Amino acid sequence: FIPIIVSIVSLIFAYFLIQEVNKSSAGTGKMIEIAQAIKEGAVAFLKRQYKTIGIVAIVLFFILFATLGIKSALGFLIGALASALSGFIGMMVSTKANVRVAEIAKLGLKRALNLSFKGGSVTGFLVVGLGLLSVSAFYLLTQDLKALIALGFGGSLISVFARLGGGIYTKAADVGADLVGKVERGIPEDDPRNPAVIADQVGDNVGDCAGMAADLFETYVVTIIAAMVLGGLIFPNLPEAIFLPLILASIAILVPKGPSVPTVRSSTSTLSRSPPLTSASQSVGRLPTPSGDRSSMPEATSFKGSSTASGQSSACRRRRSRP
Repeated sequence: FIPIIVSIVSLIFAYFLIQEVNKSSAGTGKMIEIAQAIKEGAVAFLKRQYKTIGIVAIVLFFILFATLGIKSALGFLIGALASALSGFIGMMVSTKANVRVAEIAKLGLKRALNLSFKGGSVTGFLVVGLGLLSVSAFYLLTQDLKALIALGFGGSLISVFARLGGGIYTKAADVGADLVGKVERGIPEDDPRNPAVIADQVGDNVGDCAGMAADLFETYVVTIIAAMVLGGLIFPNLPEAIFLPLILASIAILVPKGPSVPTVRSSTSTLSRSPPLTSASQSVGRLPTPSGDRSSMPEATSFKGSSTASGQSSACRRRRSRP
């Protein structure tokens, strides 16, 4: 029951992150208007897409029911539903977080990064929470590894449609916005007056949010199931080998932070004590040509304020000072 409890904790934490995102201000009227248009387009796209996927999933459900039994058919259906749910909720939160991050960025970069990280973390915790919950609960009820494989294929079905469909849509909208808006009408890029720009933003949400969530769900679930199947095949009389991947996945959710890396301060202090360097234009312009004729040298480009160019000019002076 530990994986089930941990997965529920992950879903609860995702819920609190959603509440934190909703508390932030959505900005002014124009910002809300554009964000609402993107949200409506994304929801309409996913409804149409999931309707098509649902027809395919129902057909495959009856085929699996007739050939492999009810357990495999139910596993396939549960995997598809969990994958679609994680993508849909994650995308809805992303459409809300986008405009709120833009608004809170007026108060500083730190606040904007904090809110954007919370909005993106919702999808992550939904993926691992729903994935671990579906795998652990389904295996606890059925005790059948073969039916568990069908659950992974259910997640793969949503991943294929969502990732490819959203990617093709956003690329088509991007090309259309450039051709019609910039080339034919002279509208600047990413101008909301161009309807194709809104369609491009819709594609980014359905492809990079919902599609990516379904893709991650498939990878996460299939990895756990593959490890469980290998454990059952290699150690058929050891149930702990099957449950080990679930325990490891639970630990990874509870302890996501890795070891801290020590900060190196010597380089900073050395740079602070180093003498100021001249600009690149002053040193590079004085370099002689191999033949000694300076008339054929082009004028040097100024790189004021560039530490890399200044370092190169210092090296040039050292080479010229050698006999």
